[in-house]
Amino acid sequence: RESRGTRMDVAIADGLLALADRDQIAQVLINLLRNAAESSRDTAGGIGIEAARDDDGWVAVRVSDSGRGIDPEVAERIFDPYFTTKSYGLGIGLALCKGIMDGHGGTISVAGRPGGGAVSTIRLPPPPPGP
Repeated sequence: RESRGTRMDVAIADGLLALADRDQIAQVLINLLRNAAESSRDTAGGIGIEAARDDDGWVAVRVSDSGRGIDPEVAERIFDPYFTTKSYGLGIGLALCKGIMDGHGGTISVAGRPGGGAVSTIRLPPPPPGP
């Protein structure tokens, strides 16, 4: 799918279920997609979204981009409030995302990809077993 010249590849497994506030998780994904789009703006690649169940049963959603990647020093601070590498913005987006994921008992991470770009991953625990 293309929007404003950015290609988006989407792969979502069937049967994914996690207990989560839909609006809050949507906000996390919107922020990750916005960051990926900004990073990929001047590249020939695009954005990838993959959602699947991990081996341990957690739902993992990965947002990847074809941007310039992320330096390890930046990756260490990327979730700190008011930390930003952009010339605009306040540096609260990813800190807010981390708070939302922590509140859901989940995780969020951002790492560079071999060959360039970055991948952001959110993980949500599976729902408890039924009665």
